[in-house]
Amino acid sequence: MTESQNFPPAGKLPDGYGEIFACVMRDKLMARAQAGDEQAIRILLAAVPKDIPRALARSLRDEEIRRLALWLAGRVPDLTPHGAAKIISFAGSAVAKGDPLVGRTYAMLERDERAALADRLKQILAWAPATKRGASWPGVRQTQDILRPAW
Repeated sequence: MTESQNFPPAGKLPDGYGEIFACVMRDKLMARAQAGDEQAIRILLAAVPKDIPRALARSLRDEEIRRLALWLAGRVPDLTPHGAAKIISFAGSAVAKGDPLVGRTYAMLERDERAALADRLKQILAWAPATKRGASWPGVRQTQDILRPAW
């Protein structure tokens, strides 16, 4: 029996397959998946939890916020870290409520830039976890803390 014949066919996986990340088989499956083995890919996908841990989701959200700040810095001359935090925080909260990005906070952005910012924030908000306070998006101070490593 070849190694690939040891694996179950596509579909429901037997008990214990969710534990492959704690064993040597993980390395073999990763190598097979990277080589394009569809069965190995199905096994690995079946082992991944449906919801990523909140800490990982928060880390991914923070990375997206830092990317938005860099994007803004390329469009807004003399943008300060506080200014970027304010724009991102206010815009995220507005988009979460379904409000348009209008007003003095966004005056330095063109209409298409405001639309691009709102679209990106909608994408992030679709999967980002709530803050520790239960808010859908971080406030200005928390956003400044997030931006500190990137600025």
